Order: sequence, then C-alpha cells, then structure tokens
Amino acid sequence: VQGADWTRLRLAAEANDGSRVLLAPGRRFREQTPDGLRGCDGERAWRMPGPGEDRDVQWSGGPKPPLPMLLCPAWLLRSSRIEVRGHVIACGRDALHVVATERATIGDRVMPRRLRSGRTEALVDAELGILLRVTWFPPDDADPDIESPEVTELVSLDLDPATDPAQFAAPPGSVLAESWSEAFDAGGPAAAVAKTAA
Repeated sequence: VQGADWTRLRLAAEANDGSRVLLAPGRRFREQTPDGLRGCDGERAWRMPGPGEDRDVQWSGGPKPPLPMLLCPAWLLRSSRIEVRGHVIACGRDALHVVATERATIGDRVMPRRLRSGRTEALVDAELGILLRVTWFPPDDADPDIESPEVTELVSLDLDPATDPAQFAAPPGSVLAESWSEAFDAGGPAAAVAKTAA
C-alpha cells in the first residue's frame, strides 16, 4: 500500500460511481466525475467549472490525485490495524484482501483519524499497491439510515491504455492552476498575502 505512487502509473479505469480516469507517468491525468472534469498536463492542473461557477478564479499548487481513495491508499494505514485475510482476484488482478480496524494513537490529538469508525475492508492490488475495492461497514451503533455497506471500487482497469498528450491538455474554457512560482511572484496571491501580513 505504501508503495503506490499515482504519478508513475499508466492506466485507464472506471469506478462504480461512474468516475473515469486516464493516468500517465509525470502527473498527467484526466478525470471525469459526477462533479465535473479536471486534469493535469504534467505541468499545470486544470478544471472545467460547472454551471454558474466563476471561470476567472485561479488556484495555486499542484494537482490533487484522481480517485484518491483508491489510487493514494496511504490513508488506510493511518491509525489502523491491518489484518491480511488472503489472496483474491479483483478486476482481473491478483489482490490481497485486508481488513482495517481503527486504532487510537497519540497522533490523533494532533491530526484527526483518517479511518472511519467501523470496519473497513479493502482489496489491494498485489503488484501496484492501489486499492481495487474499499468497503466500509458502519459500527453497530450507527444511524440506521446509513447505507451499509458503502462500497467504492474499480469496475474496469486497463494498465496499457493508448495515450496521447492532447488527452491531458486543458480544454477551452478551463480554469488553470497557478504554479507555486507564479503564486510567489510579485503579483501572485501568495505574495499579496505576505505583503498584507508584513
């Protein structure tokens, strides 16, 4: 799980909520979710604003990973006890079936827990370290209206998709992120905050 690095993967995947992601090495990705479209060409992150959103708003920093629950699984290790249940096949891949239960740590005073209360089961791709499926079972005393179990999973996975750099380029009308250097330039937002603080 710790070895998963989304910036080096090449894949095309679809999740059970309809999200689709195309990923290539060098932080390049294109992610279509029910909330909209976003991506990164390897240098600059971008997103397509939804209806009524301001198209002139800029934001700073690098891209947040696509499908973070599945492709950036380090959250599963924080404040949890992991038990390996065995090998399974998921999405046509060899995977480990693991169960994670929350475990209190001294760090919980500083940072909140990442693992939800209850029991979390995951199928970890044995080669890539990404999660192919996450199932959350709420605790026994949970609100009865909570859907149980809650499942997030990849329903398709292609590890050798055809990619073209144009697929990762920002479409016309996209909002582009500022790089960190632009943010700290004389006219950037970080420089303005520093001036105000001074």
